[in-house]
Amino acid sequence: MAAIAPTSNKSALGSSGINYALLKWAFKARPDRFTLIYNVSISLGYHPWKDTLVVIVPKPHKPNYSLPKVYHPISLLKSYGKLLEKIIAKRILSDAHTYDILPNSQFGSRDYHCATDAALCLVHHAQAAVKCQFIASVILFDISGFFDNINIERIVQIFCNLGFAPHLCSWVQSFLSDRQVRLSFNGFKSDPITLDHGTPQGSPLSPILSALFTSPLLKLINTTWKCRGLNMYIDDGTIFSCGVTHIHSAELARKGFSEITGWLVRNGLKADPEKSEFISFAPNLSKARIGGVVTDIRLSDTFGNYGVRHSDIICYLGIFIHHKFQWKHHATIMANC
Repeated sequence: MAAIAPTSNKSALGSSGINYALLKWAFKARPDRFTLIYNVSISLGYHPWKDTLVVIVPKPHKPNYSLPKVYHPISLLKSYGKLLEKIIAKRILSDAHTYDILPNSQFGSRDYHCATDAALCLVHHAQAAVKCQFIASVILFDISGFFDNINIERIVQIFCNLGFAPHLCSWVQSFLSDRQVRLSFNGFKSDPITLDHGTPQGSPLSPILSALFTSPLLKLINTTWKCRGLNMYIDDGTIFSCGVTHIHSAELARKGFSEITGWLVRNGLKADPEKSEFISFAPNLSKARIGGVVTDIRLSDTFGNYGVRHSDIICYLGIFIHHKFQWKHHATIMANC
């Protein structure tokens, strides 16, 4: 009842054409049937409702609609399958909080954490470094196609290694495997396409599974790095470093980026070069320092090298942050995007 009550009766229909209003009526009439079906599904380790209709919607006010990135895919899942996924997600989140499964540096896909917390954590790190007369450097990066390219076998293995029950591990394996997707665009519907990778966007279960996928990286980084760190908000990453000079601090951040992109490539992922940003914070930027201010940074991964210019303002998770702080007060957070 707790899972179905807050659902909206106006949610878009999946391929079955059944909405939450009908499900609420059926649940009120025979709640025992829902409990029986869902319990059997979990105990058998099998998720029966995996086909998805993906509607391709153009983003507004784009100059060139011949590019794939100007279109937004919206996944329409079957409501009764989505309800079961919501129940499983609640169970996993409860265990994640009880047993401290997710690192504290993961700010997404969990209760009592939000994008504002991630931004304030970044501001706090910068303030603390500058107060101690260090130079702080920050590289923002985004994992390209994160949900669509997650390796299924690896996420299931991570899930099992965390100690979840075998039948729940089997259910997650079934949920992610052999999914059928049909694309809908301009009135045309494609034939079913079988997917063997990724987590389905639009599912309540995808965010927490995706956060678990990067948890080994966060645990490794935060136990081995010195004078730098990594925070994540699902697929948005923040590398923070501090050093005695601009060059030293920027080099620490650059090396950290190379280590992270190496891990991403080994796990079938990559960073999006177009979404990388670089900013630095200093006690007094007007004073000359050894080596001078770093105006751009050269980042590299297995796909090539590219430069990222130093920014005076970055937009991190919808919040603008300026490189000049009011150190007697709070850092300058200008406005929401």
